[in-house]
Amino acid sequence: MYRYILAVLFIGVGLSANITKSRVDLEANFVLTQQQTLSYVDLPVALNEVKKSHKIVMIKATAKNCHYCKKMDRVVFKDPNIVKQLNEDFIAVEIDVDSEELPFGLKCSMTPTFFFIDEHEKVFKTIPGSWNVEDFAIILKEIKEARDASQK
Repeated sequence: MYRYILAVLFIGVGLSANITKSRVDLEANFVLTQQQTLSYVDLPVALNEVKKSHKIVMIKATAKNCHYCKKMDRVVFKDPNIVKQLNEDFIAVEIDVDSEELPFGLKCSMTPTFFFIDEHEKVFKTIPGSWNVEDFAIILKEIKEARDASQK
């Protein structure tokens, strides 16, 4: 009987440790996922924020049935390095051109199209098309460098 009680105690302690470890792992993964998520804001919020933060507004023109937009969402905008780069230097706005007009009289002939806007609400670069992770990272870097050079 004594051995049975000891065995039950050891199993209970082991299960408790595994449950606690699993919970800690889940919480760590949740925090990691939260940091690697690209969040979009409405344009008025972005324009207000850009004046304070001096980041760059990136408007992504998309459409509901755009295969390439969805592919970029699945691959490019889930990449941790892209998300980090966007969160640090850009404010992302997503506009569905099927249901919303683009601001500032902007036009796009294809989706996705990316418009980059400075804190003076000036569109300084338009990039049409779908991109892979490596190319989009280069585009973001060049956009930031061009904006920084124009402010000197």
